[in-house]
Amino acid sequence: MFIMMNMARHAVGVEGYAVAERAYQRARTYAMSGFKDVR
Repeated sequence: MFIMMNMARHAVGVEGYAVAERAYQRARTYAMSGFKDVR
């Protein structure tokens, strides 16, 4: 049981990192674009 929970905890951590990395990449791309779409 402990091993399964530990693996699940690790998987959630990796998923959180992946989401944060993608958000950073999109924000950086938007910032580099010059904010053309700001109203």
